[in-house]
Formats: sequence, C-alpha cells, structure tokens
Amino acid sequence: VADLLEVLDDFRRLTQHLIPHEQHCWLVFNGTVHIYKISKWLVDRGYTAKTLQYLVWCCVCMESVIPLMTLKFLSWRGSLYSAVCQCYVDLNQLHAAEVFARRCLQKVHQLAKIEEQSMSEPTPESEAIFREVTVKLSAIVFKRVVFESSAQKRLSIVQRLDRT
Repeated sequence: VADLLEVLDDFRRLTQHLIPHEQHCWLVFNGTVHIYKISKWLVDRGYTAKTLQYLVWCCVCMESVIPLMTLKFLSWRGSLYSAVCQCYVDLNQLHAAEVFARRCLQKVHQLAKIEEQSMSEPTPESEAIFREVTVKLSAIVFKRVVFESSAQKRLSIVQRLDRT
C-alpha cells in the first residue's frame, strides 16, 4: 500500500508539473487515468481515506487544462466526480459528497452553456453525455436530501414518542 501511495504522489507531482503546458494535456489525462485505477484498487481494499485526495486532484487536473475541459472528456470527468462523491459517502461525509456533487453539476452546466453558444445544434451524442453525467451527480444530491429528510423525520418521531 505504501508503494502505491508513493506512485500516486509521483503521478500527482508529474501532472502538477504538466498542467501549465497545454500541449501535454494528453499526459495529464493519462495521469488521471492511472491515478484513478490505482485509487480504485485501494478504495476497494478499504483505503478510501488515503486515496480521496488523489481523486480530487484528478478532478482539479481535468478542470485546469482547457483541452480537457471539453465535451470530449466530460464522461471521464463524470466518472472522476462520481468516484470522489462515493469516497465521501464511504467515509460517512454525506454533506461533503453533496457539496462536491453540486459543485460538479455547476461545472457541467457551465460547459453546457458554452456548448450551446458554440454549436448550432446539439448532437444526440452530446445530449447523452450531458444527461449521463447530470443524472449521476443529481442522484448523489437526491440521495443526500432524501437520507437527511428521512433521518429528520425519524428523529422527530422519536422525540414525540419520548414526550409521551
């Protein structure tokens, strides 16, 4: 595990160095893929707390390099966003998961507005990608709202029963 965390640190340093060099965006992208795969392996083995920061870093990378902020990479960004939210859920940080999901939804909506301005007609492929990512992130927000609402109702019922 320690060796994999060192590899993740190396990938983070490498991608950090490459971010300002737009012509190397493909290396940044590939770095996020490797970080994601290693992190997923670690998360599956219970090391979520140690890998969350690397997955968040992947999101930062994808949002920091202009060619990677395009529709072409939105599905991948959606996967990264979902992985980060799932880590927060695994760590029982439901509020953080919701906040991160809402932030990501804003990023997706910003891209949608840019795409609307630049394209004459949205393609079925682009609509499907936006829908896929929006549904993933909205589901996380919805679960949080429903879970919190349900917990508040249970607490209210328990408090009423305690009074009787």
